[in-house]
Amino acid sequence: LMPLSASTAAVPGSGWRAVHVTAKPGRFCDVTAAGRRQAWAFGVSIDRPSVFSPLIARWDGRSWTAVRLPAKVRSRLGPLPLLGSAVASGPRNLWAFSLTVGGWLHFDGSSWTAGLVPAGVLTTTASVIAGSKYVWMFGLRVTFHNPVPFSAYATDINGKVTWKRKAMPGDAVIYGASAVSGSDLWAVGTSGEVDPIAGCLAGSQPSNKSALTSSVLHYYAGRWHKAPSLPAAMRENPATSILANGDNDLWVGGAIKNAKGGTAAAIAHWNGQNWTLIKLPAPGSRGGYRTEAITADGPAGLWAVADCAGTHCPLHGHESMLWHEHAGLWTGPIRPALTKHRTILVSLAASGPTIWAAGTVTLGKNNVHGLIAARTATATKTSG
Repeated sequence: LMPLSASTAAVPGSGWRAVHVTAKPGRFCDVTAAGRRQAWAFGVSIDRPSVFSPLIARWDGRSWTAVRLPAKVRSRLGPLPLLGSAVASGPRNLWAFSLTVGGWLHFDGSSWTAGLVPAGVLTTTASVIAGSKYVWMFGLRVTFHNPVPFSAYATDINGKVTWKRKAMPGDAVIYGASAVSGSDLWAVGTSGEVDPIAGCLAGSQPSNKSALTSSVLHYYAGRWHKAPSLPAAMRENPATSILANGDNDLWVGGAIKNAKGGTAAAIAHWNGQNWTLIKLPAPGSRGGYRTEAITADGPAGLWAVADCAGTHCPLHGHESMLWHEHAGLWTGPIRPALTKHRTILVSLAASGPTIWAAGTVTLGKNNVHGLIAARTATATKTSG
């Protein structure tokens, strides 16, 4: 961890810095805020080849520390506890989901519970908390013929979690969801071959052998509805992130093809009547860039992060870039020099004045560790 100590100062012009690197090898797949002074990061720890365990870290307002699950809770997550998605409505309502077999994990502020979503879930691709009561999960369910998109919601009443399936129109797999209220949700999905497990573990890359179609769904009046089609340039590429500030203020992150033969990170904004397509400013390349996450920055605006996956990307196949939006103006790309080693950022969350980014840092050959980066005016204590 020595390389981290020399680069924790803010990067000039960006304010981003590395604040936590895991002691054990692993990857962070998601970060979520549970309040102004509490945040969590989830992923997978690589104990040894083909042997995995949950990777969890907690921010308590002063420092990030590793969290270890009780053995009994860990066993209920199934044989491959790859925690890829996490959401929270407060310090006493935190959920995380395994990418495989539909494993769910809940923290009520004092204790953990865990289990498996019923109905043969093959993989979990997204989750969201609706209001303070319901949690939704999305993924693929095993059927007699082929895996099909799946959604369900649940609530925790006195430690008892009951899941209820909810039908969704179309065949898109949901990769991002955001809630306006307990009964008003938005989701974005892609039909075609986009591997969510690869997206967390190695950078997802859509198959060139099948056509991709991205679409948006809106949940209201007790069921899911098809929303107005995304701009054509984004419909033909993976759209996997979404932020709903209201039904008239919706942001969808994805990609558009560029003149270099690759894809560029893009965002579509819905104002209640029309979509506006925003190509995030960046030099054109043959790399496969895509907006991975969007988060609000209080009254200041938005932050977005994009990752590049594929052989034409810099830094041995990966690169992450950040942008900031304020009053309609997008600035960037920001390529923060977080450590002396290669880093990848895949998720964003905001808690009070701090914006968190989660991902990985490669300290040596095949030596990947979980990484948390932050941007805030207050210095953050580093822990290992």
